[in-house]
Amino acid sequence: MNRVFIDTETTGLKPVHHELIEICIITEHEGGNVEHYETKIRPMNIQRADLKALEINGYNQKECNKAPSFDQIAEDIHKRLSGRNKIIIGHNPLFDIDFIEEHLFKQGLTLGRIRTFDTASLAYEHLYDLGLKSLSLSNIRRFLKWESHGEHRAGKDCQDTRRLFNLLFKIPWWKKVILWVQLKLK
Repeated sequence: MNRVFIDTETTGLKPVHHELIEICIITEHEGGNVEHYETKIRPMNIQRADLKALEINGYNQKECNKAPSFDQIAEDIHKRLSGRNKIIIGHNPLFDIDFIEEHLFKQGLTLGRIRTFDTASLAYEHLYDLGLKSLSLSNIRRFLKWESHGEHRAGKDCQDTRRLFNLLFKIPWWKKVILWVQLKLK
């Protein structure tokens, strides 16, 4: 099964009202190949944006004006995310998927039945008892002493979601002990 890591940046929190302005999709194919897709998306209704959302995700009007609109990339995104041999992995992926599905629906496309996995569950399972008190990706970065420069951008967040998954998925007990010791020594 292909692992498909996703992250999006939006103009707000409501998929029906706000828009996608960035998307990153990293696909780990079963054969070992990794495919990285990342693009900004030109919003069509920026006047509806939540100013706080734009501030958080570092919205740059000049960059987005040069970007494709969602209708120009909809079929490509649909192809990358739909299909039975994929599991979509994200940090709170339902937020991203709700936006993607709303945008795809407006283009007459649907993802259909998909499988998802939330890395916040992994963080809760493996890091909460070690002292992590918040499951946000920003707090996980601080807890693990990862670089935070560029956070709240689709590419950085998607890469760190993949990194978190690969660190914690199916971690044996003895590696968890080593991780605990490393965290205590930092």
